[in-house]
Amino acid sequence: MRILIITGKKSERIVKEIVEECAKDYADVLVCNRNIAAFITPTILKKTLKEQDIDLKLYGLILIPGLITADFTKLEDEIKVPIRLGPKNAYDLRYILPEANKIKFSSKIPACELLSHLKVENAKKDVIRLEKDADYLFKLKGLKLGKSSRMKVLSEIVDADKYDTDDLVQKIKYYLSEGTDMIDLGISLDADIDDVEKILDTISGFKVPFSIDTSIPEFLVLGSNKADMLLSANKDVLDRIGKKLADTDSAVVIIPDDDKLDDNIDLAKSIGIKKIIADPVLDPINMGLFKSLIRYREINLRYKEIPLFFGIGNVSELIDTDSTGANAILAGIGAELGVSILFTPEYSRKCFGSIYELKKISEMMFLAKNRKMPPKDLGIDLILFKEKRIREFIADISDNIIIAKENKTWHIDPLGGFSIRLKDGKIYATHKDATIVGKTAKSVLDTIISEKMVSLKEHVAYLGRELMKAEICLKMCRSYIQDEEFRYVYPFLNEV
Repeated sequence: MRILIITGKKSERIVKEIVEECAKDYADVLVCNRNIAAFITPTILKKTLKEQDIDLKLYGLILIPGLITADFTKLEDEIKVPIRLGPKNAYDLRYILPEANKIKFSSKIPACELLSHLKVENAKKDVIRLEKDADYLFKLKGLKLGKSSRMKVLSEIVDADKYDTDDLVQKIKYYLSEGTDMIDLGISLDADIDDVEKILDTISGFKVPFSIDTSIPEFLVLGSNKADMLLSANKDVLDRIGKKLADTDSAVVIIPDDDKLDDNIDLAKSIGIKKIIADPVLDPINMGLFKSLIRYREINLRYKEIPLFFGIGNVSELIDTDSTGANAILAGIGAELGVSILFTPEYSRKCFGSIYELKKISEMMFLAKNRKMPPKDLGIDLILFKEKRIREFIADISDNIIIAKENKTWHIDPLGGFSIRLKDGKIYATHKDATIVGKTAKSVLDTIISEKMVSLKEHVAYLGRELMKAEICLKMCRSYIQDEEFRYVYPFLNEV
């Protein structure tokens, strides 16, 4: 199928470069007499086709810019060639054209959105299909662990016994909404039997696999046959209650004593523990991280039949950086080491969202391994704050340039001011007469205007700025303080 790509004068160069680079054998470019491609109309295109004497019999498809909103149905019927939307940005033709024979282009949805949707849907389907077909070492409540199955995310509720029942239920539901595969109940050192029984009863109402995490042997015994996994057992624990653990169907995580993990694994096997998981212990950066990675490699080579436990929180919680990249790289390393469980407590604020991040990266690594490619352009990504590539929209700039100047004067609105706060995932704008609550700056500001709670245009502009800052902070899970300068992520940009 030969494609005729329509563009305007300002995008002519980049469109022709892309076609020459990746589609010269099956695509041509037609430049209309308009600077901005989005302003091309059916009348303009019809005129250009005639003026350029285009032989339409050569083409099976005409791609117009994705930002065009005009209806080309009549022209399509007249020329007998399908007219469909290409990408919004000319640069994205680089990724659209090689997929042209696989896409059913739309007259309503731009190709970039269409392709993105398809890639995402296909990626999701592939993850489900591949996991269904994957081999494994054993299951916990139907969840596969080990071999070719996807790495699973285990998220810890630290000091779970300190929560009252309702709060613990909400915490579990929150972790499940983030996408966790399993939940770990951390037990505090001053907990008692009643505390442990309470949290075991609470989580038993959920179908998700769960573990209890304690150094107290009696609590491990209490959790056996109730919890799907028990954290953790060293030589002392194995000597004291190993026989009881061998009688349970719960998996047992084995940890080392003075780096002697092999001895403890062999002891657990000799005792008769049926489901063993090995934790060589991931050390923090500057505290032996590289050496601990070597341990993981050695244990994986020595015990192919045992899943590996990878405590990513040991590293991500002990470095002052955003968790996203740290989690991604660590999970990628874990995938190469053959680990089965990615563990995170999501304890500090800077690690908020780690469960979601690790679930995404586990799916990415799973797809990348099966597709035999780097974890890039998979249809699933973990790009949250940056963008993969610059998208330029070329717009006309008037010859009449006015330099912007800030107005230093300020008048109080006779109708009163607003106090803006964030709470429970919503924006609260409090006025002397009422509080407006919404999730977006637009909805809150539209309501303020419709309720006639503002009278000065500069007050409207101020509220628009502050409410948008609040919405951005809401989406980024950051604190918002009214009138505080919104600092860029990169300090050097504050000076630009």
